[in-house]
Amino acid sequence: MYGYIYITTNTINGMIYIGQHKSESFDKNYYGSGIHLLSAIDKYGKENFKCEIIEECCSKEELDLREIFYINKYNSTDINIGYNISLGGSGIWIEHHTDETKQKISKANKGKVRTDDCKKYLSKIRKNSRWINNGVINKHVLSNEVDYYISNGWVFGTIGKRKSHKMSDETKKKISISNKKPKLKESVEHQKDSLLSKKFHWYTNGFEEILVSEFDSVPEGFNRGRLPVSDEFRKKCGKRPNKK
Repeated sequence: MYGYIYITTNTINGMIYIGQHKSESFDKNYYGSGIHLLSAIDKYGKENFKCEIIEECCSKEELDLREIFYINKYNSTDINIGYNISLGGSGIWIEHHTDETKQKISKANKGKVRTDDCKKYLSKIRKNSRWINNGVINKHVLSNEVDYYISNGWVFGTIGKRKSHKMSDETKKKISISNKKPKLKESVEHQKDSLLSKKFHWYTNGFEEILVSEFDSVPEGFNRGRLPVSDEFRKKCGKRPNKK
């Protein structure tokens, strides 16, 4: 075991914290290092918290992926549910990370040695999932879910990371229909002015990326930033375009 994903629970109010810990065995004295969690432990007392292993992992990459997964699953960034304040995983570049911080994290993750079993496990995960998009959102889905999305207008590839397949007129029509939402009636001139004045930013919940206008509300569970880019993609396609 390289490390594990754990859940720390406040036994008084039920609030939770999801985290990762690099250790070959379970450390019963480690409850996490989150700011809100430590503040809560100081308030309620350590004896009123319990920590349990959710999943054992075989590499840093797997720790990051599973931490993101469980934070999203338990919605522990919701202030009414948990103490987490980020999506988890050192590979997600949230807007508040400075370039210096990103370089430090990147340097710390270089040279990690993985066992053959771990490499096979991670390879299996990658082979059984695909990147798709609908022209607005990037989504990473399991292979057995691909047919459903493709039949609803999604295509293979991702926006802003690699070139997507050329869309047929039929596919464009499906995407147009799926993206339509009820809107207030506006004059043509007002619509043009509105679009020109809007600025868009990337937001992610750890599994999907969406572009949101600065004038629109951000969906619950999404934070400003992009999904991590795999080392394999960086080697093949180079760096991802700068965020806007």
